[in-house]
Amino acid sequence: MKNTTSTYMLVLVVPWLFFLSANTLTGQISLPADFSGVQGANGVFYEQVGDSRLINTANPAPAGTSPMSYLGMINFGYPGDIALATYAGESDGYYFPNVQNDTLFDGLYMIPNANVGAAIEFQAPTAGLYSATGIFARANGVVGYGNGVDVLVVRGTNLDAPLFNAHISQNNSVDMANPFAGTGTAQFDVTVPLNAGDSLGFIVFSGSPYSDNHYDNTALRLNVNEVPEPSTLTLLGVGALALSGYVFRGQRTGPKTGTHRRT
Repeated sequence: MKNTTSTYMLVLVVPWLFFLSANTLTGQISLPADFSGVQGANGVFYEQVGDSRLINTANPAPAGTSPMSYLGMINFGYPGDIALATYAGESDGYYFPNVQNDTLFDGLYMIPNANVGAAIEFQAPTAGLYSATGIFARANGVVGYGNGVDVLVVRGTNLDAPLFNAHISQNNSVDMANPFAGTGTAQFDVTVPLNAGDSLGFIVFSGSPYSDNHYDNTALRLNVNEVPEPSTLTLLGVGALALSGYVFRGQRTGPKTGTHRRT
């Protein structure tokens, strides 16, 4: 009975230790699941970023980041769109750049302006090591139109030293029901230390050299997780080993089943 009880304790307690460790990490988001359209909810902000990179010599914009503003419950008619309050209006009246959710392919639409990028910012709630994984994808079904997009992952607003950058060409066939399955994709996987309040930016810019804002629809899926500290993992390992040793000792020193005859 003792052996059975010890094994049962091991099965219950070890998963519980890992559960506690996972839930002490507060810096976790998954997009589009955590996309609410509300600035700051879940540590996520929706912003426009001036494309001041040296690569954009045709149409540079002043450096700077500002939040997108609410301009009404509008959408652009794509199947599955959910119109949310995350639009930045420009003088041309086209409401670019913008970000919106699309339930058809379970992703976010991000559309830049000619020289202003559409951006999502994650702010770290606590200091730690953070992992950001995800995928950008061309989400316009018209092949060959536009000039593609540049996609970046940056720490803070440092466009000159991105953690990740790639160009997605306009010359890709796109299945609008699942643009992430097409050839016009860019996957990223970065790990970076952040202080509390530091940010990671996920940006879509119109591609150079012409910097137009036509046919630049880009889809995004994103996960950010705080990485457990080595000391936490060590503590969990020690606890698991201690429990395993307890079970093993119980098996070696369990009650004997033999009988003794009185002489």
